[in-house]
Amino acid sequence: MRLVRGLATADAARIVAARADEPFASVDDLWRRSGVPVASLIELAEADAFLPSLALKRRDALWAIKALRDEPLPLFTAAAEREARAIAEQQEPEVELRQMTEGHNVVEDYSHTGLTLRQHPLSFLRHDLAKRQIVTCAEAMRARDGQ
Repeated sequence: MRLVRGLATADAARIVAARADEPFASVDDLWRRSGVPVASLIELAEADAFLPSLALKRRDALWAIKALRDEPLPLFTAAAEREARAIAEQQEPEVELRQMTEGHNVVEDYSHTGLTLRQHPLSFLRHDLAKRQIVTCAEAMRARDGQ
């Protein structure tokens, strides 16, 4: 979480402390137990941080966050306290979002964390560069002088 640009250290600490008891079941569960603002969850989702923990891809996590409010509605807060468990504020129908391309994921990773664990950005251009007869670095190193 320390690599996520825009995520406050205090919010990251609150998430870690809330996760110590048990893993989070959903974005709503993370939000309620940690008490972090929705803006911090958006920063995490944009950095694709929900993929390993909740198996939510970037767009799916952002969609789940859209249902949250920083000020819970009084009726749902009272019900959650009475039943001592989290109750989603909105019952959204299942939505199948079109996922980002690998290239778009790489761009988003770089913009939100400054690095990516996915493919190198040049890997998406290699085929087109080869068709244009652009020489790779390895080929240039093997070539003789003057070629």
